[in-house]
Amino acid sequence: MIDCDLRKPQLHEKFRIAKNSVTSFYGFETKSERRKCIIEVFSGLYVLPFINDIDKNHTFFQTSGFSNAVHDFESEYDIIIFDSAPVYDVTDSLSLVGLSDAVIMVIKQDEALISEHIKSTEKLSAVGGRFLGSIFNDVKYVMQKSRYIDKYSYHRFTNNGKTGQLPG
Repeated sequence: MIDCDLRKPQLHEKFRIAKNSVTSFYGFETKSERRKCIIEVFSGLYVLPFINDIDKNHTFFQTSGFSNAVHDFESEYDIIIFDSAPVYDVTDSLSLVGLSDAVIMVIKQDEALISEHIKSTEKLSAVGGRFLGSIFNDVKYVMQKSRYIDKYSYHRFTNNGKTGQLPG
């Protein structure tokens, strides 16, 4: 899992990795040097946290250094997950689409409007992203007749872009 949220890197916090024990791989050119930056947090789960030493510019993900690192990681790991900023907020995430097989959006209930999610899927489609679906996180309201569902007309998205009501 690579922390690709340049503005608010949080994987080191989520996995309780001490900030002073982390060295971002930015500037490390060789595969062996990059390995020093990767931390195994659970058996089989490795994290490459980014700390605030990287230029907060989406072009970082378009550099040959970053793509070379990702290609090196592909030969060593079965699955690589880019934990990035929301697509509707910044363009950083869109820069990762070319290195990704597919995109899954994590949506925290009460954090963003449904129109922002629709715009996000449109942006992903415009750059050739393969949108698999969404994971709803921190769900508080699930009943069909809840005031939240009635007030916001929450919908779910499917891979073909059609929407439907949440099941009750």
